[in-house]
Amino acid sequence: DLTPDVICHRAVSLFCPSIFTLQSSLFQEERTDACGKKSRSVQGNDVKVTYQASSVYGDPVFGLTSAMFQGFLFLIVFLWGLASVAEFRSISVWWNVMLALP
Repeated sequence: DLTPDVICHRAVSLFCPSIFTLQSSLFQEERTDACGKKSRSVQGNDVKVTYQASSVYGDPVFGLTSAMFQGFLFLIVFLWGLASVAEFRSISVWWNVMLALP
């Protein structure tokens, strides 16, 4: 049966490790170290995969969904936006110069 899921699974489990031998094994080890043990459950047509360390990232106080982290993320994106405004202004000035020259 060659459904897209089967083709993807075969590519990831058989083809990629044969090409990227060292990188594939290092990636697997790093993911295992960062995420912890994988558990899988099937609910109807959905497959839910959870990792042991997912509770750390979803912690309401210090996790990725906490207000403190979202505030920090907003600050970083805001500062990046301020830096980008100066770059876009410089690019627009140069486009005006290039278009105004004969």
